[in-house]
Amino acid sequence: MRHFARGAWNKMGKNMVFWKSALIVSAAALASAGSAHAGIEGYVDAGPGASFDLTASSGYITAADGGVIYMWGLHTGNRQYMQYPGPTLIVNEGDDVTVTLKNCLNGEAAAENTSLVFPGFDVTASGGAPGAATREATPTCNAAGTVTYTFNADHPGTFVYQSGTNTDIQLEMGLAGALIVRPVGFAHRPDSDIPDARPRAKNPSRARQDPYNYTPAIVGQTAYGPGTEYDHEYLYVLSDLDPEIHELVRTGKMAAAKVRDAKPVYWFINGRAGPDSFFDNDVPWLPTQPYGAMTRMQPGQKTLVRTVSIGRDLHPFHTHGNNTRVIAMDGNLLSSGPGKGPDLAVSDYTVTSVPGQTWDGIFEWSDLGMGWDVFDSATQHPIEWHEPSARTDGETHNGKIPVALPSTLDLTFGGFWSGSPYLGSFGQLPPGEGGLNLNGGYFFMWHSHNEKELVNNDVFPGGMMTMLIVEPFLDETGRLLKIPRGSSFETPAN
Repeated sequence: MRHFARGAWNKMGKNMVFWKSALIVSAAALASAGSAHAGIEGYVDAGPGASFDLTASSGYITAADGGVIYMWGLHTGNRQYMQYPGPTLIVNEGDDVTVTLKNCLNGEAAAENTSLVFPGFDVTASGGAPGAATREATPTCNAAGTVTYTFNADHPGTFVYQSGTNTDIQLEMGLAGALIVRPVGFAHRPDSDIPDARPRAKNPSRARQDPYNYTPAIVGQTAYGPGTEYDHEYLYVLSDLDPEIHELVRTGKMAAAKVRDAKPVYWFINGRAGPDSFFDNDVPWLPTQPYGAMTRMQPGQKTLVRTVSIGRDLHPFHTHGNNTRVIAMDGNLLSSGPGKGPDLAVSDYTVTSVPGQTWDGIFEWSDLGMGWDVFDSATQHPIEWHEPSARTDGETHNGKIPVALPSTLDLTFGGFWSGSPYLGSFGQLPPGEGGLNLNGGYFFMWHSHNEKELVNNDVFPGGMMTMLIVEPFLDETGRLLKIPRGSSFETPAN
């Protein structure tokens, strides 16, 4: 397990300039960390079925190096412009799902039919024009050219949807997104359903609540049913892009737009290249790239990572801090049989995403096995359950970090460093370094393990990267920190 965390910036600082723009981005993302986005933003329909209206149109996205790229994308009825990737659609297992596609690429130099396919489901299509894979919406931007797709969401999981027309070009241009099917009995856990880690001295009547052995009040928050419980969930849509092909399509030179000759120079998570991936959802300066990728959790919690690959290359995604336990592939639970849960799950520190593939993994982080407490002493950080006398998991720690930090003159301080090696604690920082780590969390870079995918058009660092933040249960004032669980980011479909 690699501990790429708070002190890592000091270790790397003299060999790598951790770029100013990333610090600015992090400031924006973390300035209100207690209430910032956490979870998956998507569109839901309360039912009893689920209905979504999608429109294909053109637009532009920006890369983190300032590049502006012509795209084709999708949007729902309550947005005015395309987005990349397409809207995340969230439905319940058993729903009869209806997706209506209107093609508003009329007027574009390379206007053509488009369509949607939903791998993993038995889909019926009606309207529009016949196509090789399914019915296609014609570029008329009216009801006459519209196609309706219907299917039953008969099993839970994470799925991709994408164009089924001229797929090599239209997938490159951005006509793809993610579909999430919640299992039967799913229920969001409220933000307040976390262990009370405050010292008993402040409330002697309360029972001790150990985060590593905490039983939530709401137990229906699962990915696939029993055995797949989680505290937080995040969606990572991975993609690659060659802007030269996009320029050829923009000017109508379709014969020259050969995807087989593509040479991607941008790599994205949720349509954003690092460090733009650090921003919150729906920042106004990225109107066509609404989904951020910053991941937040607390010690002992389980984070569900839903990963969808809509690019053409293999993307080996690496999670610093711990292995990820892969519990499902392509919406299929890795199980030996009914009632067994994910007993065939695979634990790995780098999971390769295959084009068109989805996988679900559960990531956990704790200080177990480190040999020292990640929390400061009870007098400086009033959390008692990390002490051997208070823990219920049998772990014994020596109570302090086993090494002394060098002099501040020998360190390079970055924006993610709190001045202290302890989770939730703060130390002295040099003049001029205000720090961006407002809750005293641990930062771990999550990124592609393919080195060329960590650049923005050959400028390092950037590309397919984001951050995981492990935050304490208490802020520096002793107030319980509550990371949003995401239900407030699910909005009506139309």
